[in-house]
Amino acid sequence: NVSQARRTMMMGRGIRPFRIAFSQDPEKTLQTAFNVLKEREGFQSEEKVVVISDVLAGSGKIDAIQIRHLP
Repeated sequence: NVSQARRTMMMGRGIRPFRIAFSQDPEKTLQTAFNVLKEREGFQSEEKVVVISDVLAGSGKIDAIQIRHLP
Protein backbone atom coordinates (compact mmCIF):
# COMPACT_ATOMS: atom_id res chain seq x y z
CA ASN A 1 0.00 0.00 0.00
CA VAL A 2 2.89 2.35 -0.69
CA SER A 3 2.41 4.79 -3.57
CA GLN A 4 6.03 4.53 -4.77
CA ALA A 5 5.77 0.74 -4.96
CA ARG A 6 2.57 0.99 -7.03
CA ARG A 7 4.21 3.43 -9.45
CA THR A 8 7.23 1.15 -9.81
CA MET A 9 5.04 -1.89 -10.49
CA MET A 10 3.19 -0.04 -13.24
CA MET A 11 6.40 -0.18 -15.25
CA GLY A 12 6.16 -3.98 -15.45
CA ARG A 13 4.04 -5.49 -18.17
CA GLY A 14 0.71 -6.89 -17.01
CA ILE A 15 0.95 -5.64 -13.43
CA ARG A 16 -2.13 -3.81 -12.13
CA PRO A 17 -1.24 -2.05 -8.86
CA PHE A 18 -4.00 -0.45 -6.80
CA ARG A 19 -4.65 0.43 -3.21
CA ILE A 20 -7.25 -1.37 -1.12
CA ALA A 21 -7.97 -1.70 2.58
CA PHE A 22 -6.51 -4.82 4.13
CA SER A 23 -8.65 -7.19 6.17
CA GLN A 24 -7.53 -9.35 9.07
CA ASP A 25 -8.67 -12.23 6.84
CA PRO A 26 -6.25 -12.55 3.87
CA GLU A 27 -8.87 -14.30 1.75
CA LYS A 28 -11.26 -11.35 2.19
CA THR A 29 -8.47 -9.01 1.04
CA LEU A 30 -7.96 -11.16 -2.07
CA GLN A 31 -11.69 -11.17 -2.83
CA THR A 32 -11.70 -7.37 -2.61
CA ALA A 33 -8.75 -7.23 -5.02
CA PHE A 34 -10.46 -9.66 -7.40
CA ASN A 35 -13.58 -7.47 -7.42
CA VAL A 36 -11.45 -4.42 -8.26
CA LEU A 37 -9.86 -6.27 -11.18
CA LYS A 38 -13.27 -7.19 -12.54
CA GLU A 39 -14.95 -3.80 -11.96
CA ARG A 40 -12.12 -1.39 -12.89
CA GLU A 41 -9.86 -3.40 -15.17
CA GLY A 42 -12.40 -5.44 -17.14
CA PHE A 43 -11.25 -8.88 -16.02
CA GLN A 44 -13.79 -11.70 -16.34
CA SER A 45 -14.74 -14.51 -13.98
CA GLU A 46 -12.55 -17.61 -14.37
CA GLU A 47 -9.58 -15.62 -15.75
CA LYS A 48 -6.27 -16.61 -14.20
CA VAL A 49 -4.31 -14.10 -12.13
CA VAL A 50 -0.99 -14.37 -10.31
CA VAL A 51 -1.03 -13.40 -6.64
CA ILE A 52 2.32 -12.50 -5.08
CA SER A 53 2.27 -12.17 -1.30
CA ASP A 54 3.83 -13.29 1.92
CA VAL A 55 2.36 -15.76 4.36
CA LEU A 56 2.91 -15.77 8.10
CA ALA A 57 4.49 -19.05 9.18
CA GLY A 58 5.53 -19.56 12.77
CA SER A 59 7.71 -16.61 13.76
CA GLY A 60 8.48 -15.47 10.21
CA LYS A 61 7.12 -14.93 6.73
CA ILE A 62 7.29 -17.06 3.60
CA ASP A 63 7.00 -15.51 0.15
CA ALA A 64 4.16 -17.04 -1.85
CA ILE A 65 3.15 -17.07 -5.51
CA GLN A 66 -0.31 -18.39 -6.37
CA ILE A 67 -2.20 -18.79 -9.62
CA ARG A 68 -5.88 -18.16 -8.90
CA HIS A 69 -9.06 -18.06 -10.97
CA LEU A 70 -11.22 -14.99 -10.51
CA PRO A 71 -14.55 -15.91 -8.90
